Amino acid sequence: MAIGKCFSTRRLITLAKWPMVRLGDVCQLTMGQSPKSETYNGDSIGLPFFQGNTDFGKECPTARVWCKAPKKVALTGDILLSVRAPIGAVNTASCKCCIGRGIAALRPKSGALDVVYLKNLLRARRDALEALGTGSTFKAVTKKQLEDFLIPLPTVTCQNLLAKRFELIARLIEMRSHQLDMFGEIAKSRFIEMFGNDPAIERAQLKEICSLITDGTHQPPKFQAKGIPFLFVGNVAGNELTYETSKYISQEDYEALIARTPIGIGDVLVSAVGSFGHPAIVKDKRPFCFQRHIAYFKPMRERVDSIFLHAALLTDESQRYMDKAAKGAAQRTITLKSFKELEIPLPSLALQREFAAFAESVDKSQVAIKREIEKLETLKKALMQEYFG
Repeated sequence: MAIGKCFSTRRLITLAKWPMVRLGDVCQLTMGQSPKSETYNGDSIGLPFFQGNTDFGKECPTARVWCKAPKKVALTGDILLSVRAPIGAVNTASCKCCIGRGIAALRPKSGALDVVYLKNLLRARRDALEALGTGSTFKAVTKKQLEDFLIPLPTVTCQNLLAKRFELIARLIEMRSHQLDMFGEIAKSRFIEMFGNDPAIERAQLKEICSLITDGTHQPPKFQAKGIPFLFVGNVAGNELTYETSKYISQEDYEALIARTPIGIGDVLVSAVGSFGHPAIVKDKRPFCFQRHIAYFKPMRERVDSIFLHAALLTDESQRYMDKAAKGAAQRTITLKSFKELEIPLPSLALQREFAAFAESVDKSQVAIKREIEKLETLKKALMQEYFG
């Protein structure tokens, strides 16, 4: 029977008498534990080590650190749940991995629980999970709280049908995301074609073409419910600037902080800690401030085009330089000194602007695809609300 026919009305979903069960009764829960720091490494020795939400991706976490002596382990296919602020983010383990104290691994105990159903249910109930958090500095949930968390348990058939619907949407999103990546590769290829193999092109360090290279505030400001957005590394992780945040500062604090980082259109921000090396261009006049884990470049307009600089930072050459320059194990960091010494090709402004025009045309296509992805994400959220409340 087709999924559409099974769920052609809301009655089956919203009025079904699903029993409520404890999460601990249907899942094996493993709470993460941090291993000794001397067992960390960045050389792919041991198991991938995921410490918390900062390692999470869209569906699966990205390995940045490995561990030779893990204390707690998740298996391939386990649901990974962020249990320390922010609470409730969900990923899936794509391989056997070490988990730190910011993560819990969930594994259904029997065939009575579909893992895709559970993953989407947890995402829909994120607010309820966050509400369980306790702690003054960093809120967290305990194993007991997770075990006692109640979830609806429909029949396996109903779970499977729901899971198939969510998987279909996920596949469509994945296809569009792949298209998005391909357009990004087109821009990178064009950059290399124009500037990558010409020894006659001048090269320059960033400190020679930027009038200011610094980072965000080192003193956390006083946050408030509304006001000027305060941004974090996640706001540049997609190589473009986003303004979604739960942290805001006052106009007074903003004016004090902006004196050090006078943000303007065309300036470039780059993640410097953790998921480092992601550049984003400031494209409008919206006021904001940002944390110290983000580096700030103010390009000299008479020497370098911002779109060209953004592309230069994304080249394999620049990314390799940053990977080599990054220091630390648990939270690898690129220093401002290393950023200043990063060298890129510097062709004439005319050639830079020719590339920028090409990149902007590619960007228009990417914007159209992003809108399609947004529509699919909206549909997914609507279905979560309909099915899980």
